[in-house]
Amino acid sequence: SYFTTYDERTAAKVCILGQTVAENLFGAGSIPLGATVQIGNVPFSVVGVLTSKGQSSMGQDNDDIVIAPFSTVQQKLAGTIYANMLFASAISSEAVNTAVDEITQFLRIKHDLRSWQQNDFTVRTQTEIASTADATTKTMTLLLASVAAISLIVGGIGIMNIMLVSVTERTREIGIRMAVGARGGDVLTQFLIEALTLSLAGGIIGVALGVLTSRVVSNIQKWPNVISPQAIGLAFAFAAIIGIFFGWYPARKAANRILYILDEPTTGLHFEDVGKLLMAFKKLIDGGASLVVIEHNLDIIKSADWIIDLGPEGGSGGGLIVATGTPEEIVRNPRSHTGHWLARMLPSADTERPSSQQEVVV
Repeated sequence: SYFTTYDERTAAKVCILGQTVAENLFGAGSIPLGATVQIGNVPFSVVGVLTSKGQSSMGQDNDDIVIAPFSTVQQKLAGTIYANMLFASAISSEAVNTAVDEITQFLRIKHDLRSWQQNDFTVRTQTEIASTADATTKTMTLLLASVAAISLIVGGIGIMNIMLVSVTERTREIGIRMAVGARGGDVLTQFLIEALTLSLAGGIIGVALGVLTSRVVSNIQKWPNVISPQAIGLAFAFAAIIGIFFGWYPARKAANRILYILDEPTTGLHFEDVGKLLMAFKKLIDGGASLVVIEHNLDIIKSADWIIDLGPEGGSGGGLIVATGTPEEIVRNPRSHTGHWLARMLPSADTERPSSQQEVVV
């Protein structure tokens, strides 16, 4: 017992300080026996200092405490005549339930409760408290896991969108690589490595911010800080998995980009078959392929996205790039013989086409 029976009966104004309180008030290493401290408006005489107990499992400082006689706290500080909380100890773990029943019956008698009335008090055991804390911990773990999963999915979608844009903007690069001998697997590996690098860079930034934040909070709140290397390794592993998983589709799309080169594919075809050939071209393009068609057929030429008109004549008089652009731009170019004939198939551009005399002059 910290206090004598006399202290309890007379509500003596004495107290015992925890190590943290003693150091904050009187300095480290001091022994403030007999000193006076004021709690509220009441002066208390220090009769002892507790040995250091450290922190609890919940991070609470067990040394940041002041203990005084129960009667003193009731009369001098709280101004009450009853206790808000009582702690009891059973003789063994097997006797806990029996002790709870006995305490419950005793308090019902003291509170003058009838058999049909509910308890106006609560009796809880450490097992129940531990179960509640465990349920709370599981709920928080599930909540944090859900937040982390959503963050990973959002980050993965961001990586996928960035890679899809990159694939679209680097079509020329992909075509050149495949033209000089790169295979689909090489392009696939390249874009997977880029996606992996992007996700790992994000992982490095995330780990750095996490470590920095934990250190700052630990220093401010005076909490112990332990960073597990396994947790950091797991974070990088998940970053790599996200990068590969969400980078696979853009990389596969880039690898499937095939360049087709066709020389006069309409030769010998009926005009109805030319229409079917154009439909086949459209399917290839929709699938991500690129087509380079060497052709004189105006139905094919007018359907092109981009035209390179070679000339100005045939044989030794040709072989030069006369004009480049969309069909409408070719029609407006006075140097292009192809544009002259193409204008008849694109009536909307006919009025913008220079006259034949102007073309001859140029």
